[in-house]
Amino acid sequence: MAGGGDPSPAATRLSRVLAGEVPPSPLDDHNSLVEQYAAMSHAFQPRPTDHLLRLLDLVIAGTALVLTAPLMLIIAVLLKLSSPRAPVIYRGWRVGRGGPQVPHAGAGRRAAARPVPRS
Repeated sequence: MAGGGDPSPAATRLSRVLAGEVPPSPLDDHNSLVEQYAAMSHAFQPRPTDHLLRLLDLVIAGTALVLTAPLMLIIAVLLKLSSPRAPVIYRGWRVGRGGPQVPHAGAGRRAAARPVPRS
């Protein structure tokens, strides 16, 4: 070991379990663990600050949207000017297993005009 002493009994038992020499011990505190989970499953009780935090989330998100909207508009215009025939938001086709083709909005990726056949 790093300290130079004998390994702890727990480490010795773990190495014996991993080597397959002894079976792992069963959970001794099974009932208490079940009781702990049952106690945590009570009905949700909102705290007084939850409404204030939600309002703060909405204010921050709205401010970020208003501040970044001009940048997003400039990027969309530049994309449209760089390739006038292509859409600004790419919509590819996805095929499910045995299902029909469905349109899927990607994360701004560009694709070839014709899909490449797969063999």
